[in-house]
Amino acid sequence: MNTKLTLSLPAEVVTKAKRYVRRHGTSVSALLAKTIRELPEEDPRVREILKREPRWAKFSSLLKGAKPFDERSARILRKYG
Repeated sequence: MNTKLTLSLPAEVVTKAKRYVRRHGTSVSALLAKTIRELPEEDPRVREILKREPRWAKFSSLLKGAKPFDERSARILRKYG
């Protein structure tokens, strides 16, 4: 079921979005839905590591968009963090 949503965006963003969807044969709604679906979920293991190791928090913005840690990566971070 679809629900309507009204957004306020800068004119240049709207223009760019409309140009993009025309070239790709889609809609702004489909583009936004795809983009939101592809946002990474926050990995609770990363949140726990950042809570235990606050010095890593300054690097947390680098993790945005990164794939969640696997267990091996989490162990390495805990050991050598």
